[in-house]
Amino acid sequence: MARVNPPLAPAAELAMLRTKYPDGLWCTSPEPCEHRLLATTAAGWSKSWAELPEPERLARRDAYVCAERRTEAAERQRVAAVRAERAAIAGAASVRARAERRATQVAELNAAADPHKQRGFGGRFLSPDRLPEGSRRAGGRPKKHADLATARRAARSAYRKRKKAEQVRRNDGLIAGEAAA
Repeated sequence: MARVNPPLAPAAELAMLRTKYPDGLWCTSPEPCEHRLLATTAAGWSKSWAELPEPERLARRDAYVCAERRTEAAERQRVAAVRAERAAIAGAASVRARAERRATQVAELNAAADPHKQRGFGGRFLSPDRLPEGSRRAGGRPKKHADLATARRAARSAYRKRKKAEQVRRNDGLIAGEAAA
């Protein structure tokens, strides 16, 4: 079975390539690069900067970043700029909406003619004279029964249960008395 080495960190990979190919051209990007080694000898890259003096050519070689990494960096910068612009636009819209809400709330509070009435849903006032929208009765303690007939029926049922319980207690007392005698 073949031994597989784990991938090297970009800095370690670059150091290894510089020692192995001292005259080569490498991508010096700090990010992982699929094609880190671009040329193994000076003949492969020396025509690229032929018009420059030797020290400047070597400096360019030592700081070279491949086109793929330059394109990805430019794309990251473009995306970051677009996101920053969109965030600024959204922030400005949020500030405007918040200011409009505050203005509306202040106008509603100032529009209250009677301080004893409260503002309800839908911009209407709640008043003791009128029931809230969607309500069939005024506030307060909830009713136990929906109508009078139901209340009377429940009262009769409770009365019958009490009377039956009293009868059972009386019968139990009689049975206990007979057993004692």
